[in-house]
Amino acid sequence: MKSSKVVILLVGVFFMFQGFLLEAATFTVTNTNDSGAGSLRQAILDANSNAGKDDIDFNIPTSDAGYGNWTGTADYWWKITLASDLPAITESVNINGFSQTTNVGDTNPGVVGTGGTVGVDAIPLPQYEKPEIEIDANDTANPLRIEVSVNDVLIDGIAIFNAAGEAIMPKAANGGKNYVEHCFVGVRADGSEPSENLKNQNAGIRAHYTSGMTSNILSVSECYIGYNGESGVIGSRNDDANPVAPYVGATIEVEYCEVFANGWNSNSQDGIDGNGADNIIRYNLSYDNIDNGAGTNKAGSGGGIEVGGYSDLDNITNNIIENNTCFGNKYHGISLMRRPTGDIVSKNIVYDNNGPGILVTNRHYYDPFYHVHTYTRYNTISQNSLYGNDGLGIDLCNVEYDNYQNGDEVTFNNSTKTDINANEDIDFPVITNAIIDGNNLSISGYVGSLPDQVLFANCIVEFFISSFDGVTNPNPSVSNDSYPYHGEGKTYLGFLTTDANGNFSGSIDVSGSGFVLGDWITSTATDDSDNTSEFGENYQPEEPPTAVVLSTFTAVYANGSALLSWTTQSESNCLGWNVYRNTTDNFSHSLQINYEMIPGSGTSSETTEYSFIDEYPLEPGQDYYYWIEEHEVSGYVRSFGPIILSIPEEEESNNQEGLTKLFCYPTPFKENTNIGFQISKKSFIDLSIYNVKGQKIITLFNGEVSDVGKDFIFEWDGKDNAGKSVCEGIYFGVLKVNYKSYIQKIIFIR
Repeated sequence: MKSSKVVILLVGVFFMFQGFLLEAATFTVTNTNDSGAGSLRQAILDANSNAGKDDIDFNIPTSDAGYGNWTGTADYWWKITLASDLPAITESVNINGFSQTTNVGDTNPGVVGTGGTVGVDAIPLPQYEKPEIEIDANDTANPLRIEVSVNDVLIDGIAIFNAAGEAIMPKAANGGKNYVEHCFVGVRADGSEPSENLKNQNAGIRAHYTSGMTSNILSVSECYIGYNGESGVIGSRNDDANPVAPYVGATIEVEYCEVFANGWNSNSQDGIDGNGADNIIRYNLSYDNIDNGAGTNKAGSGGGIEVGGYSDLDNITNNIIENNTCFGNKYHGISLMRRPTGDIVSKNIVYDNNGPGILVTNRHYYDPFYHVHTYTRYNTISQNSLYGNDGLGIDLCNVEYDNYQNGDEVTFNNSTKTDINANEDIDFPVITNAIIDGNNLSISGYVGSLPDQVLFANCIVEFFISSFDGVTNPNPSVSNDSYPYHGEGKTYLGFLTTDANGNFSGSIDVSGSGFVLGDWITSTATDDSDNTSEFGENYQPEEPPTAVVLSTFTAVYANGSALLSWTTQSESNCLGWNVYRNTTDNFSHSLQINYEMIPGSGTSSETTEYSFIDEYPLEPGQDYYYWIEEHEVSGYVRSFGPIILSIPEEEESNNQEGLTKLFCYPTPFKENTNIGFQISKKSFIDLSIYNVKGQKIITLFNGEVSDVGKDFIFEWDGKDNAGKSVCEGIYFGVLKVNYKSYIQKIIFIR
């Protein structure tokens, strides 16, 4: 009877315990044993058997046999040595290596890593806290795996080394995502390099992709990744023979990682390697990555970052490579390889690599099964800093991808686009003139082999300070008489947009860029399909010639309008003027307010006066900023200003400056009109007629008037100073009284 009751009680306890395990739980690792109670292996088995997202924490005493000073440094940590691969993770779980620090103490203090900043935007790169938990994979094939059906797994705060295959290999499906954070991968727990026989043989972290998967997204952040035999981090390809749309491989999101000295056991992998779609690779430092030299594909290995696919379908799209720093890699800094499309490579610092800074390789393919063409095109390369690389800064490589360490060198302009070539073989810009005047850099030129190529309309032309110093040729094998030296753009300056004929002309404010007279510049073009070119040849801006000497530039408010006046003492090859207005002192966002260019005087040593009336509305109480912009025959453009015009809250009365009234009749007129005024005190008077372009047509009176209260009336017959009839239209009578101006609108009809 007692034994019966005991059995019933035990069964009840069993079901209560089973019901408890259906909830999320915490499983604690209490020793460094390979297996058994309290081991990491047992904790994974327990988490796999329990529904809900569990936690695996660590609380291993210092008396454990796995606690030691494993590399001879002053620091201690716990090493778990595996006898076989750990069980594949089949349920969501957080594996928290830093819980050992919390529970027992920081026995492995300090940080490792370069720190500082990465990318053009100087993104802070963390240093990495040394973990207390280390896994010695002990030559097992895939020690830490996440199965295909599992999402939302976090592996955090551990070190792992000595794997015969991939150290960490996550899988996911149906849009799922897994995470690896704050881990040392391929590196010992103190940040040191393992001995040769203890290094991970394959990739440090591989986001795996197998037949039947629809996606695998892996986030890797703030990890210290080095000395792995293949890539530090890789997203696997879609390698099915006839994969199902959308053809994507695994997606990796890699941020704030330091990735170095990977690839020693491979001929086709890189520091960070994305082979699918929608990869985000940003804020990383990737350097000193290599290969094993055996049958090496030099375009696809030994680089800092690569995005490239293996399947013959269009599966390498919409990737972002942003604000990374890549240097000292055996071949390229960054590579877009084998049909990437729609990718963005921006604001990366890429220098001192033993090949091109950024390599874009082409491999057009037609798939007879799906009847699709795949290309390498629509890839935007923008605002990067490139210098000191052995190859071109950007190389659009239109040959087969193998064994081209330096790409195929300069792809010369031919005024065509070819869709089967890298980025459609878009031509690079040709700078024909560049003048530096203070902080104003005026540039003109075209995209193509000749000016006026409508194929290159609406291109964004980016300009950079080139790393070329005018003495040392950085690319001695890629020069000829037509294109002496093609630059690497080190410092981004700004951009211009080509017109409808593929030509560009304009000014860039280079203040704060570090540009000085004597620097060289280079440029790239990006068309409206987002294809970016190679860098054009270097060009050294010059100081402006002695041209326009501006003596005055003023603005006055009268009769609800603004009258701008400027005077030049001499001009040289002055084509004309444009006028700009803004409500702030930001010239780059100002509005051009003249419809047609105001003609200049060409070359003249005589004084020339200009006036222009701003017919746009002016708000009471508002300050307006005005600039004038001189255009020369050579294409050089120079701006003057701003000057500020303050509009009063209420219009001042005319008689403050001696004017009693201003009138005109008739208007509109066909043959003659009368313009008159009356003064209240002795005044100096100038009365002239201007057209809407600001050109003076005729002076009706210039002199001193002393008769107070008398109407002075002057007739205008619609002719200029030379006696020639002017065209019908709008004109302005401008009356200057003691150097203050007043405006009277006049309409001439026929």
